[in-house]
Amino acid sequence: MSDSIHLSAADVAALAFFLIVWVLHTLASDGKLVSRVSLTTAMNAQREAWMRNMAEREVRIDRSWHGFGAGHAGTPPSARAGK
Repeated sequence: MSDSIHLSAADVAALAFFLIVWVLHTLASDGKLVSRVSLTTAMNAQREAWMRNMAEREVRIDRSWHGFGAGHAGTPPSARAGK
């Protein structure tokens, strides 16, 4: 048994520090240390609410205007009504 590992006090302290930080990081990333909504989760919820709202709304596109026409270059009909 002369092949055993001999660690100095600094090695043991470094290993203990690493293990403690590793456990804390795992708990934090799993949401067990601090539970809060992540930015990605909040944005996904907001995007879903926006899409549901848009799906329920009436279509408000003026299909008579295509944006192509001599002299009007992308001006909607409502803007050129007085001309």
